[in-house]
Order: sequence, then structure tokens, then C-alpha cells
Amino acid sequence: RNTTTRQWTDSHCHYHLETRGFDHIPTFPFFLMSTQQAEWSKVTALCSSNSTNIPCYGVHPWYAHTVSNVALFEQELIAHLRQQPQAIVGECGLDFIASAKAHDVDAAKAHQLAVFRAHMTAAYMTGRPLSVHCVKAFHALECELKRVIKPRDSRDHHLVVVLHSFGGSLEFAKLLMALEKKSAVTFYFGFSDCINQRNPAKTGKVVKVLPIQKILLESDLTVALEAQDALYRIASLLADHLTTTPHTILEQHESNVQDIVSRLVHD
Repeated sequence: RNTTTRQWTDSHCHYHLETRGFDHIPTFPFFLMSTQQAEWSKVTALCSSNSTNIPCYGVHPWYAHTVSNVALFEQELIAHLRQQPQAIVGECGLDFIASAKAHDVDAAKAHQLAVFRAHMTAAYMTGRPLSVHCVKAFHALECELKRVIKPRDSRDHHLVVVLHSFGGSLEFAKLLMALEKKSAVTFYFGFSDCINQRNPAKTGKVVKVLPIQKILLESDLTVALEAQDALYRIASLLADHLTTTPHTILEQHESNVQDIVSRLVHD
């Protein structure tokens, strides 16, 4: 449990989805991730209470089917980001467990990919980081990243990608770090108590190969009152594997958050 008086940034949350109503506006900074386009206005409103709050606009892969016109969606996302200079892209990504439930699995995967590509285009066009959800689709994600990212000496915008509640393999984490060395891309790896505690041994193996400057802490919660304890729990798990203290992890997380915010480029 978090026994410190300091409140930490929640780098991935969905507080606007609290079914009991959003009656507690956090005093700590947060990245508020939309899951559908219909939520964008609410995300904007809830983030307006403090300039340190980051609105995040996107469509979660679970809801990719709600995007009927991908080209129009891409234009609307770009326009929305340009209206919000502090915003990033998210939540977006690929989830092939979700697509497996569709009547036409191949069509569902293809549509997810098209919607994800629209998010990446918007990130490039506006110079914003993006938060990426990936489940059972890591090869597809690798192919998409290699398709769009530029050489390291490119004059185009440098892409910043946060892997949300990273559940990929040790090998995939190493692949991304190798890709970063030769490309105009920077990766961060988010970890959350509600997801990464499911397999602490796997999480430990991955986090040991990552520079601590790449680690972000997420609650991935809808209830803001529970977020600080959740951030402390995941910090404690990572600290155990890195032979350090939760406070050290939390302090580095804050530094990493500021690094992401400083990378916001406005076209």
C-alpha cells in the first residue's frame, strides 16, 4: 500500500468510465485514455481541471468495429489532436483475441489493422506519442512498426510508442530495443498491477532487460480512488525484480512521464 504523502502520475487510466459517476476528480496527474470516439468530449472535459492532465484520443481495438469509415476517422482524429496541444493518441492497438470472436475473423483483423494504421498516421502527422494495446498480435505489431517508422536520421517526426501493460515476450522486448537503436522511434513500456501481476515471473524477466528510463506505471483503472495504491503495488513488483525500492521506481517513472510530455511536437 502507498504510505507516502506524494501522489504519482497515472500514465494510463479510464476514470471517465466509472459507472458510479465521476464524482472524485484526482489531484494527481493522469493520462486519460478514451476507448471509443464517443468518449472524446468527456475525456476533454475531465482533463480540463488541471494542465498536467493528458487527454488521450483513440479507439481501443475492442471497439474497432465502431469505426465505419477509416479515412474519415483518421481526419477527425488529426483535427481533434490539433485542437488539443497537450493530447496524445490512445488507446489504440491490436487485439487478435477480440477479433477471434468475430463472425469473419480475417475481416475483423484487417479492419483492426486499418484502424490502427489511422492512429499511427495521426501520431506522425501531429507529432504526438501513442499508447498501444497489443494482445496475441505481436508479430502483426512488429510488421506495422517496421512498415511506418523511419530511419534514425530521418527529418520526419520521431515516433514515440508506449506499450500499454506490456505482455510481450522477453524476445519481443529485446527486438523493440534493437529497433529503437536504428530507427526514429522511442519505446516506453507500461506496467500495471491489474494486468502484469497475473504473471509476475514473466514481468520480472522482461523488466530486467529494460533500461529503467523506459518504464512507466499504469493503473488501467476506472476508479481514481484506487489508483495510487495500484501504482505502488506495481512499483513494488518491479522493484523486487530490480533489487531496488518502490520509491526509486516511482521517482524514475515520474521522470519518464516528463520525458514523454516534453516530446510532444506540434505540427
